[in-house]
Amino acid sequence: MRVLHIEDNASDVFLAGELLEEAGVEEFDIEVVSHLQAARDCLIAAGSAPPDVILLDLGLPDSQGLDSLKGIMGVAGNIPIVVLTGMSDETQGREAVGLGAEDYLSKDELAAPGYLARTLVYAVDRRKRQVGAISLDSTGPKTSSLGSGSFAFELSSDGDSAEHASAPLRERNAELFEQLLSTYQNQLHELDAVVLAEARGDLSVAGKASHVIKQLVSAEAGPSDLVDLHTLAVRSYVADSDISPRDDFAESAHSLLLTLMGRLATAYREKR
Repeated sequence: MRVLHIEDNASDVFLAGELLEEAGVEEFDIEVVSHLQAARDCLIAAGSAPPDVILLDLGLPDSQGLDSLKGIMGVAGNIPIVVLTGMSDETQGREAVGLGAEDYLSKDELAAPGYLARTLVYAVDRRKRQVGAISLDSTGPKTSSLGSGSFAFELSSDGDSAEHASAPLRERNAELFEQLLSTYQNQLHELDAVVLAEARGDLSVAGKASHVIKQLVSAEAGPSDLVDLHTLAVRSYVADSDISPRDDFAESAHSLLLTLMGRLATAYREKR
C-alpha cells in the first residue's frame, strides 16, 4: 500500500513509519513531503500511478487547518485522505470528514498499537466499496483526463479543448460555477432538514441534483470539480448558518458527495 504522508514534523514522520513497519497487517511504501505545494506537485506528477491513501497533517509550513485539506483535495481525485489533527481535536476532525476526508486521527491516538495501519487500510477499503474502480475509456487520438487514481474520466478531445478541460471549472467558467454553488448550497439546506428529521438514510435530495450533474457534464467537468463544488458549498453553508458541523450532517454530506460522484460517472458513461 502506497502512502503519501504530508507532515513537516520529523518526529511524527519517524513515529508513523515505525508504527506502519511494525503493524504486520500490510506492507507500506511511504513517501513523505513536508509542504502542501510539494504534495500537490507529487500527486500531479504521479499521473496514473497515484498513492493508495494520503495521511495529511493539517498544520503545514505553507498551509494551516482545513485549508490544507481543501488544497490537497483539489488534486487528490478519489484517493482517500486520513487527516491528522491536534491532540484530542475531535471538532476539527469531524469538520474534515464533513468536507470530504475519509477519516481522521488525533495525534494522541497515533501511538496506539496497530491503530494507524488499520485506519489507513479501512479508509482505502471503504472508498473502494463506496465508489468502486470506475474508469471510462475513450477512443480517438487525443484525450483529456479529469480526475486521478482509480476514479478517472477520459474524454475525447480535439484541438485545444483538452487543455481547457483540464483546467478547473471554477477557472474555466466562473459564472456557471457560482450558479452551481448556489444550487448545491440549497440542496445542503434540504439535506440538513432531512437529517434533523432523523431520516439519515434518506438521500433523496441527490435525486434533485440531476441538473447539476448535467451541467457539469456539459462543461466537461470532472470529479475534482465536483469535490471543489462540494467543499466550498459545505464551508459556505456552515458559515452562513452559523452552526458547527454535526456528526450526522457531516456523514450525510459525505454520502451525498459519493452518491453524486457515482451519478457523474454514470452520466459520462451514458454520454458515450
